[in-house]
Amino acid sequence: MPLLRNGGATLRDRARAIAAFYAASPLSAFVGSAIASWLLPVHWMGIAGWRWLFVVEGVPAVVLGVTTLFYLTDRPSQAAWLPEAERFAIVSALADEHAAKTGSGLLRFWDACKDARLLLLVTGYFFYIMAVVTNTLWMPTFLQRLSHLPASAVARLVMVPAAAGVVGLFITSWSSDRLAEHKWHTVIPIACGGLCYSLIGIGPATVPTVLLLTFYYFFATAAFASLWAMPTTFLSEATAAAAFGLINSVGQMGAFFGPSIVGYLNDATHSIRASVVFIAASLLTSAVSLSFLRSTVPSSQEFEPQPSQAGGPSDGERLSV
Repeated sequence: MPLLRNGGATLRDRARAIAAFYAASPLSAFVGSAIASWLLPVHWMGIAGWRWLFVVEGVPAVVLGVTTLFYLTDRPSQAAWLPEAERFAIVSALADEHAAKTGSGLLRFWDACKDARLLLLVTGYFFYIMAVVTNTLWMPTFLQRLSHLPASAVARLVMVPAAAGVVGLFITSWSSDRLAEHKWHTVIPIACGGLCYSLIGIGPATVPTVLLLTFYYFFATAAFASLWAMPTTFLSEATAAAAFGLINSVGQMGAFFGPSIVGYLNDATHSIRASVVFIAASLLTSAVSLSFLRSTVPSSQEFEPQPSQAGGPSDGERLSV
């Protein structure tokens, strides 16, 4: 993932590259829900369906995880599976981008830790991931309590929001790269997701709940790519890698506390309404935090390709690859 964020995709394509990578998350929810709805009722070879679910969904992940160790490279220049002209174009564009950022002043890691932009990103991501992970773990329970449907039917319902998340992710990342704007492509979707969740607790009807969760997934997932594209606009490659670790570590703390808080609220109130309000408040707090970010995207002129060196492709050739 750090390769996509700062070392493997140019600024103009970075949000879309991150979106293509992260689309695996909602797609896995879509496919996994379909598999779950099929396997949960079965009882093969004396083994319950939920146990088969771990085998069927876990083995491919292990195999593909090992495969990536031999297929993926650290840098575009090492990617032998890319055509030489394309490798040269990417490496040249990244070099021009780095030179432009160096000219405008790059932050070292400890200086970045005191920079308001990074602190706001850490805060916003903490509340964002708190809500997203909590929703992922608790949404089937919410749907089952509201609809009183069996587990296999709930698994099929979860497929609808997951599909909407993929659509939202690609639309927002395309718009973010096209307009060279990341802040509001992050803040507005997160705020809309929070509003959707705040409406879920109003009525217990199944259809409105599924629709609101579908819109929530569309907006909340849409923000991911543009959010992660922001740090790379003002941090060097080495500093960005450390900053990503900081942002992600703090965010995973939210992912740990969020589901536990919802479990406590469910037990204490014997209702999901307080939990729904908690998730909505987390999303809105994230949106408010990130809204205070000043623009992190340099003007597009700073990243215009520099005149090519002798022997290399011309600017026109480089852009046409």
